Amino acid sequence: MPPAARRGFRHLTKRREKKRRLIWPSCPEALAVHREVGNRHALAQALGNLVALYRESGRPEAAEESGEQALAIVRAFGERANEGVALGQMAGLYHETGRHERAEAAFEQAVAIHRSVRNARWEGIHLCDWSLLRLSQGRHPEAGGLFREGIAILARIGDTVALESRRKEMQAACRAAGVSPFDSLRTP
Repeated sequence: MPPAARRGFRHLTKRREKKRRLIWPSCPEALAVHREVGNRHALAQALGNLVALYRESGRPEAAEESGEQALAIVRAFGERANEGVALGQMAGLYHETGRHERAEAAFEQAVAIHRSVRNARWEGIHLCDWSLLRLSQGRHPEAGGLFREGIAILARIGDTVALESRRKEMQAACRAAGVSPFDSLRTP
């Protein structure tokens, strides 16, 4: 990666960390306000953001509860694109907590929804995330195929931040699994 891109990536990462520190204290208040005024779309979005915050802070039970609530809301309103994102988040959580069958089913549903609503960005991201599940199960050829498909989508749409993030995650996961990194780790 060129030095300027590395600096940009580090800057973005620092901004995200700062944003999380600022957002965390206001989350309970935001949820209460959205519930009180009946703003269910914003409530689902806030709950989805909480899933990521809870996962990062090591609170999988709270993440799952928030994710299930968000998923129920977006399903009730028929928001297919947001349903796909929420399912992908839940799939990642299931994977992290060792519930691989549930993760597999949720990734499959999420990717199918992304394809049906033409949400290429999240399709690419969740294909890469799904590949991490397959890698952890020792299903290396399948993991490589999903990963290459996901990064090809991210490269096609020009999402270099997600592409680089997924590439680094896969390299680390391959090292941890004791396998050679998949051969298409660079931007296609």
